[in-house]
Amino acid sequence: MTKAIRCFSNVTLLPLPPYSPELNPVEQLWQQIKQRFCLILHSKIMMIY
Repeated sequence: MTKAIRCFSNVTLLPLPPYSPELNPVEQLWQQIKQRFCLILHSKIMMIY
């Protein structure tokens, strides 16, 4: 069931496929966080050994 969404006249809603992580900005943010965390973790481990 689809409901009508009211938005500003200068906003265009685009339909997305049901599962499209490459188009989801939150997924991209999590990917960057994971990459940075891994780099930091790797450098900390290397400092220990």
